[in-house]
Amino acid sequence: MRWSRGFVGVVILVSATGCSAGLGGGSQTADPESTKVQTTGPASEGAEVGTGDAGPANDALPSGTSLRFEAQPFALDDDGEYSATIVAPVGWDEGRFLGVAFEPPSDEDLGFFTKMSVETGCDGMCEPTDWEKRLNGPDGFLTMKTKDADVVEQRSTAGSDGTVLITKDSFGTNVLVLRWDDSADHFFQCEADLDEDDANLAEAFTAACEASLPDWFPVG
Repeated sequence: MRWSRGFVGVVILVSATGCSAGLGGGSQTADPESTKVQTTGPASEGAEVGTGDAGPANDALPSGTSLRFEAQPFALDDDGEYSATIVAPVGWDEGRFLGVAFEPPSDEDLGFFTKMSVETGCDGMCEPTDWEKRLNGPDGFLTMKTKDADVVEQRSTAGSDGTVLITKDSFGTNVLVLRWDDSADHFFQCEADLDEDDANLAEAFTAACEASLPDWFPVG
């Protein structure tokens, strides 16, 4: 049985109100009605930042699904200090809540718990640090994430330090991609929660999150 999404996402559907120049070397302006960022200069042209490719995510979609992904730049904070090229689902509702959140429209044939989010994280540090040590430490984010979890897959990311983590619980499948650089004060976090009926989308959302790239440290 599918649930209607109803009021889900009402809290997060708040538009970004501003954006200053980012750290990727280009200039950015924010549309007051959207979290999307128009990026020019090196941040959009360089091979190391802001060059997400939606192709692998679309190629990984099961046949017959209407879901498609496209790469677009988004601000992850109101100050424009952190932004990213996100390979995001086309036509999903966009909102702001500690980053950018995406939820399928109510008429989409997807489960109640299915959603995607992209944000920055610092695990209580918010300064350059040994992120692998911190995240896997006694009270680290990844330690807590994998504790008592059914880990389906865990591996390193390509192009930067980071991890790909896929877990399952009674609600469905969780896809998490973290990227970090020890010289950066925040890591990059892309996550998708998939309802148990949408578990066949895990490969596509994993590819989407791996292709989504931060602009405040180099990837590639």
